[in-house]
Amino acid sequence: MNLIHLGRRMRHMVDLDGLSEVQDRLPVVVDAGASRGEFLTEFSKHVPMPFAWYAYEPARVNQAFWVNKPLGPSDHGAIYLSAIAAKTGDREMTEFEREDGRYHEWCNLYGHYKGDVDSDTKIVQCKVHTVGINDLHGHIGVDYIDYLKMDIEGAELEVFDAMERTTADRISQFSIELHSGLARKVILKKARNWKYNFFAEYANELFFCRQPRKY
Repeated sequence: MNLIHLGRRMRHMVDLDGLSEVQDRLPVVVDAGASRGEFLTEFSKHVPMPFAWYAYEPARVNQAFWVNKPLGPSDHGAIYLSAIAAKTGDREMTEFEREDGRYHEWCNLYGHYKGDVDSDTKIVQCKVHTVGINDLHGHIGVDYIDYLKMDIEGAELEVFDAMERTTADRISQFSIELHSGLARKVILKKARNWKYNFFAEYANELFFCRQPRKY
C-alpha cells in the first residue's frame, strides 16, 4: 500500500498502489460533489498514471468552472450536472449565489446552511437530477470503480443506507467527507460488513479499501 494525503485543505486520501495495479484499462475515478474541480485537479498532481474520471456536480454556479479545465495526464473524463443520492430521480436543491463565489461549496439537497450565510448571498431553490448510488456504474458505463470520492453535504448517510452489497463489491476505494456522527457510524458498520478491512481517518475525512485488493 502507498497511502497518500492530498493536502491539508483537501484532506482526502488515496492508495496509489491500488490504482497502479489496475490492468488492461484506465483506473476509474468518480468525484461525487465535484464543486469547481479542486479535488480532481489536486488528485491529478499526485497520481502519476492516466485515469478515467467522472465528476458529479449538481450546482450550476459551480459547473461553469469546468470549461476547459486541465487535469494533467488524464484527459478522459465527463462532468454531469447531477447529484449522487439514494435513488435516481429529481430533487430540490439549495444553491448559494454570490459575486465573489463564497459558499459555493455548500449547495445541498436538504436546505442546510440557509441560516449561516450573510445578506449578500442569494439563496436559490432549484430542481436537480439525482443518480442513485446503485445506478452509478450503469450511468457511466463501467463495471468497476477504483476510487469513489464523496463530498455530498450530508447525503452520504442516505447513500450508504441505500447502497447494496453488489454495488460496494465493485468499488475498491472510498474517500468520504463526513457531515455527522451518525453518518460515520452507519458507514463504518456497513463497510466492515462488506469486508473492507483498511481504514484511515483525518479530521472529518474517512478512507477505506480492501486488502488484498481484487480487480
